[in-house]
Amino acid sequence: MESRFDDLIFLCEQEKLHLSNAIQPFGVLAVVGGPERVIVQVSANVADLTGLSPDEVLGNRPDILFATMPNTDVGMPTAVAGRRLILGVRGRNGKSVDLGVIDTPDGLILELQETQPLAANRVPPMDFTLVLGTSGRDVNLDDLARRVAQTVRTVSGFEKVMVYRFRDDWSGEVIAEVGGGASFDEYLGLRFPASDIPKIARDLYRKNPYRLIADATARPVPLLARDPTIGSPDLTHADLRSVSPVHMEYLANMNVKASFSLSVVVGGELWGLIACHHPEPCYLSLETRGACAELAKGFVVGLMADRSNRRIAYLETVDRRIESLITKIGGGRHMSGGLKGIEGDLLELMGAGGAALVTPDDDMTTFGEVPADRHLRALDDWFMNDCAEATLLTDHVAGLFGQPADWTTGMSGVAAVRALSQGRTDRWLRFYWFRPELPRMIHWAGNPDKPMRSDGSSRVASPRASFKKWSREMTGHCEDWSTLDQLTAAKFRAVVLRQLCA
Repeated sequence: MESRFDDLIFLCEQEKLHLSNAIQPFGVLAVVGGPERVIVQVSANVADLTGLSPDEVLGNRPDILFATMPNTDVGMPTAVAGRRLILGVRGRNGKSVDLGVIDTPDGLILELQETQPLAANRVPPMDFTLVLGTSGRDVNLDDLARRVAQTVRTVSGFEKVMVYRFRDDWSGEVIAEVGGGASFDEYLGLRFPASDIPKIARDLYRKNPYRLIADATARPVPLLARDPTIGSPDLTHADLRSVSPVHMEYLANMNVKASFSLSVVVGGELWGLIACHHPEPCYLSLETRGACAELAKGFVVGLMADRSNRRIAYLETVDRRIESLITKIGGGRHMSGGLKGIEGDLLELMGAGGAALVTPDDDMTTFGEVPADRHLRALDDWFMNDCAEATLLTDHVAGLFGQPADWTTGMSGVAAVRALSQGRTDRWLRFYWFRPELPRMIHWAGNPDKPMRSDGSSRVASPRASFKKWSREMTGHCEDWSTLDQLTAAKFRAVVLRQLCA
């Protein structure tokens, strides 16, 4: 099953989404390049906003698109470096258009979208940090997620809004959900496999504040060029970038006609998405998109406040606990004797059921529920010789180096740290904590094993047709190690280095 699932992810990753050479039809795109800075590519629908055919536009300077050529070197800055907005420009046919300008190594990408009347903007004046309650210290993640989902729903007008959080394996889980009614299934608490949002798509989300698919049923509009050798432009930062056919089918299977996704980026990494669905096509003005992006920023402020508050409260006690435990363990050749009387405290520190200490002389002391000695030695050998990390936490040891059938359930999860005695290259002190297997039901939005269809000699990933709740028992895993567990292990190693290995 895992090999088939890996095949699906591999196939999904092959789509070069940023090089689609096509756009969505809610705007017009032109690529400006060459030494003369002329239009070298243009979308086939250019007449919609200019009244000119592609042949009349290609090879001309970009001022042919406008009644009066705007200064494309200036504009409203956006969250994307090298991208700016110029609102309310008069197009060639007299229509007011909003212009997006993207700098490229060879010139510019121009995106034209018709200016929306003020009545179409659903943006009330607001202080987003106050609306989301992120300006104070008392922040609860669940409440914050529900609040941002509700506010984005109000501002965007989309029927259903969810907050989707990525897990360590890049599968995701819906942690908040508002709206939907009879139009959509409920997904709160359900997981989605990593192949639903493959790495290439996650990278695009990380690089852009939002992604609007105004009409998931619309046919893509190709980009045209006179020179057949011109390659596809990089549309990474283009609002109009076309939609993958696989994703269009995916949305159709969810009864979604329009979608709007807001990226939640914390510390430079993609934490999750605020995902909006609508049962009919739904266009959002640039102003509305920007307002929702600001709400996502406010949500990130709340996430960081929640994380900071929990860490501060935790560190106020864990530092003292670790210092006390390490002091009692002591150093020297009889280090294992210092464990007597503190076994329970060491287990409680990491929420473990068993633990082991291996001295630099390879003497091993264990307590609580641990695997057999030969299996512990195998783990220790792997950790010392094949693991590049000095601190390791896993909920599934079998996923690291293979688990014999007779290993005990105490081996399902391991936290391990090692510290080198100062001035020595072969004197390592190792600590291991073990968590037992915790069988549990995982609830997915549909069967996560996507069907695959054959397309001649190639295989094509095909999205599942149903997103109804689908449950599977997960075995061989322990309770997940939390971010605070990871912090504790790192702090424990730091104190060991300072007090025992100096």
